[in-house]
Amino acid sequence: MEAVRRQCGRSPPDRTADTQALRAAGMSELQISQLLPVTTAPVPFELWPENETAFALWCSLRTQWRVGPAGLIGLDYAAIPAVMELQGIPPDQRPALFAALRQCEAVALDVFYQEK
Repeated sequence: MEAVRRQCGRSPPDRTADTQALRAAGMSELQISQLLPVTTAPVPFELWPENETAFALWCSLRTQWRVGPAGLIGLDYAAIPAVMELQGIPPDQRPALFAALRQCEAVALDVFYQEK
């Protein structure tokens, strides 16, 4: 689930334009560093081999979200069988992968709504 958490987290914003504008306004590097938050590069994560198929399926479905007036609701479950078929996932593996997708979905929703 850490892979999903990291994938769903926001990338650090590009502060280049902000930094340049503050320099042009006459601020010192110390003042700029105190004003703008420090950003860090994403930390690599390990994906266990037994989770590779579920994570690949998750990545294939990352644009298939149902959205309502309050924001994300969850994955569009109607798209899942078609994607599984296109990826050649055997029918006997699909129930376990669907369960893994639901766990990924729960983690992703948790991350999205924590950041709001």
